[in-house]
Amino acid sequence: MGRYPRYTLDRIQQLGDRLQAKNYPEKIAATSIEFAGPVDRISHDQATQLTYRPASLGESLGPTWATFWFKVQFQIPESWVGNRADFIWSSNSEALLWINGRSIQGLNSKALFDDPCRKEAMIFDSVSEAQTLDLMIEVACNGMFGDEYLAGGNQTSTGLRSPYWLEECELAQYDQLAWDLYHNYNVLRQLIKDLAPEDVKDGEAIKNVSDPAWFGKLFYDLNHICNIYKADDRKTWHEANMILEELLQNRNGGIAHEMSAIGHCHIDTAWLWPIEETHRKCQRSFSTAVNYMDRYPEYMFTCSQAYQYDIVEKLNPDLFARIQEKIKTGQWQPVGGAWVEPDCNLPSGESLCRQFLFGQRYHESKLGSRASVYWVPDVFGYNGQLPQIMALSGINYFLTQKLSWNRFTSPLHHTFNWQGIDGTSILTHFPPSDTYNSVATIKEMRYHVSNYKDSDRGLDAYYVFGHGDGGGGPTLPMLETLRRCKDLQGVPRVTYRSPQDFFERLENNTRDIPTTVGELYLEIHRGTFTTHSLTKKLNRKSENALHDAEFLSVISDKNDKAKLDELWKLVLVNQFHDILPGSSIKEVYVRTNKELQDVCDDATTLSQDFATAWLDGSDVQTPINTIGYDRTEVTENGDGKLVFIEAPSYGSGKITSTDDTPTLTQANDQYVLENKHIRATFAASGQLVSLSDKQTNRESLTAPGNRLRLYNDNPTIWSAWDVDPSLLESGEDLVQADSIKPLKTQSDLRQGLTLTYAFGNDSSIAQNITIDADAKHLTFDTTVDWREDCRMLKAEFPVDVLSDTATYEMQFGVATRTTHTNTITDTAHFECPGHRWVDLSEDGYGVSLFSDCKYGYLVRNGVMGISLLRATGYPDATADRGVHQFSYAVMPHAGSWRDAKTPKYAALFNSPVTWAKGASNSESQSLFNSSDPFVVIDTIKPAEDDDGFAMRLYEAAGGKRSSTINVALPVTKAWLCNVLEDKLEPLTLVDGKLDIELNPFEIKSIIFK
Repeated sequence: MGRYPRYTLDRIQQLGDRLQAKNYPEKIAATSIEFAGPVDRISHDQATQLTYRPASLGESLGPTWATFWFKVQFQIPESWVGNRADFIWSSNSEALLWINGRSIQGLNSKALFDDPCRKEAMIFDSVSEAQTLDLMIEVACNGMFGDEYLAGGNQTSTGLRSPYWLEECELAQYDQLAWDLYHNYNVLRQLIKDLAPEDVKDGEAIKNVSDPAWFGKLFYDLNHICNIYKADDRKTWHEANMILEELLQNRNGGIAHEMSAIGHCHIDTAWLWPIEETHRKCQRSFSTAVNYMDRYPEYMFTCSQAYQYDIVEKLNPDLFARIQEKIKTGQWQPVGGAWVEPDCNLPSGESLCRQFLFGQRYHESKLGSRASVYWVPDVFGYNGQLPQIMALSGINYFLTQKLSWNRFTSPLHHTFNWQGIDGTSILTHFPPSDTYNSVATIKEMRYHVSNYKDSDRGLDAYYVFGHGDGGGGPTLPMLETLRRCKDLQGVPRVTYRSPQDFFERLENNTRDIPTTVGELYLEIHRGTFTTHSLTKKLNRKSENALHDAEFLSVISDKNDKAKLDELWKLVLVNQFHDILPGSSIKEVYVRTNKELQDVCDDATTLSQDFATAWLDGSDVQTPINTIGYDRTEVTENGDGKLVFIEAPSYGSGKITSTDDTPTLTQANDQYVLENKHIRATFAASGQLVSLSDKQTNRESLTAPGNRLRLYNDNPTIWSAWDVDPSLLESGEDLVQADSIKPLKTQSDLRQGLTLTYAFGNDSSIAQNITIDADAKHLTFDTTVDWREDCRMLKAEFPVDVLSDTATYEMQFGVATRTTHTNTITDTAHFECPGHRWVDLSEDGYGVSLFSDCKYGYLVRNGVMGISLLRATGYPDATADRGVHQFSYAVMPHAGSWRDAKTPKYAALFNSPVTWAKGASNSESQSLFNSSDPFVVIDTIKPAEDDDGFAMRLYEAAGGKRSSTINVALPVTKAWLCNVLEDKLEPLTLVDGKLDIELNPFEIKSIIFK
């Protein structure tokens, strides 16, 4: 062998391509091809009733999202008896093969991530006789990632052709020797390519190889195969394969990286396709997985998202039964435990609890057991209460990889204990391949080893492979590669392991596991806190409406739990991590917004029914307080009239009076709004030039507040997902209002101003800025006609408060983040998630902002900002254009946010009283209350398993607390339970009083009966 290694290495690579071409030595065309469509997404049984017409290769299909059904017939010749026969199909789209009414395998015609597409499906392992074969193919006119038109059509001589067209339809005879020869060779040619240095030159010896002896043997033997192999001489095939099999027997040394492998397909419940298409993606991907398990008994596959199992159970019960059988054999491993893989920044704490409540109960009843691993590889950041919520839901382990996408910093570890804000720890693993779309190449597996950040502590890491997002999962080449890499020298030891087995190994074999504390903030995709604002508003309104309906159902004894569960599941599905964040196509939001509005309407109707049943049926109007704080405030009654009410925690209230009367005065071209708590001064331009609380008489602003500011918002990538840091360099103030005039309220309980602005591309803003009697905050009720492109609107308040940290409400607690850019991590936090409030406080004084539906905030260098609207271009070019209505408020206060009871006032701001006809027998009596204001009774709901009810509460201020919970309903028993409502221990209940203790930010659930 001459000294020309570069030529030799190229030669070795090229032979593999020629070997692959021999896998199918003979193919036959169909004797008949017929098709029907376009039609809607229909069942197989409905498809059999369609009228079919002749089709031929080259048939154009479409439009996008259309469905076609094909009937194909083959005549299998006598010469094929005893051989395997595969069906080969390409419609340049997604498709599903059906045989005798059973879904067999998904077929995908486009290559993904440099991995071969899935065009082949085995029909016969061994043909038994010459026969007629009838097949049906369900064609979906879309690609794995949605609309192929987005990338442009295919130019032909006749003009622009649909990207969906029938290209291949054949039956192929399979050659086992050719198949084995190719895959044996392919693994080793990949290995030598990855082992070879990049600077190999002809005429020189190969140097700087980590394992020169092994490389040298591969180099010589693979080159020898190139010399002896003859395409037309099967004797040389056998000779070459013997060399390959001997090479594949070379093993690693005594210590080697242990790569636990499992296949998956991570199907986005909606994204670049509507949710209806996800239902079919599940059937295609799951059919393929079950089919491959029959051929590869070692193969293990995992899938999360109970909703997707539920869909398959309903639409394809035969496939679901096959999945259940594979679960029993251990090849199919359910994981996740949640209803979907939700966004983990935006849903409320109760919503995340319901994800697990519905998900784990489905796992237990339909999949055999509860999940132990929370599996969310592609979520845009993880709040600091997740470890506790997971632990309370029966979850022991957590897997994701998304933080590998960070733009500023890289996570310190791939394996660590993640400690939440309450101190709960969950063993966490980030697969070191840094992707959830691993394709089982040798290069990727070797990267997996070299990239693992905790190899000094242990040798175990997880390898999650298969095509994700659009589904599909593993392909045959992936399975063939892993079959040959159980213990191949130069490649990690590969063993299929279940998630439970892997995490147990990780726990037992990893030394000195480090701890990471608090939220796992993703340094990318910050625009998802704001994009598709209507969806986010409806999400919060839906959560609140269901909260109220459940409480009222408990006190009325008029339970409709089945309907409430149905509504909750709609909310949970629409909290999926590409729906609620705003990163899906327009078709998704047409459905989502309707569903969430229906939830609001239906839950409100239920609330009225429950409230009416609880009251005495008279014609009086009664305010009902549905949250766990006492309230005295101005509100609109059922007739739209402003009244002042008082109402205790979770109880009925009454109309009363107040000694406070807000005023609006005008002098020296300024307007002054004030009541007994705060004073706000506005310039003639509409700017808020002064804001002070009367308790301290301290000015809270350093410059005009409520600064409406437009930013250029054109991220370099991922329009709907991202906000770039350069956005903060481009702000433009709306300084001058077009008009400012007193608000007509027809009541002395409220005073205000109406401001209007016109700007940009015919956009406009109208704000009613109001102050109510006895209110401690100034409210901004805002209507925006938003017609901008690539702009972002913020409301900002420069405040006279000095603190290096700000506090943001999150699920069942708070997140504290810096207000400066001292470190790279600080710099990365230029847009942060928050829920109902954010606060900036120094010793003795602070300012809080409330929002009724916004989730994006930034507090930096003394400026507090709320992100109000975006105008993104992809994947929905119409996102957010239109009319929006929302409210926010500012509250200056003495002391800290704890002293000011900011959580209470933000909760009141988000949850107005419910008005119903009828009088209460327990006027001004609280049905549920806590003696400590920071032990928050968050949820009252019907119990899952009996006729009692459940209560969820949490410690809200970050300290150990004792509280007495008072229940005015006739209860005699109480049990501490977890999120899944397993009764853990009985509690002492005396005359409806229950004494409890909570640790900082602890969540507790209690069942009463």
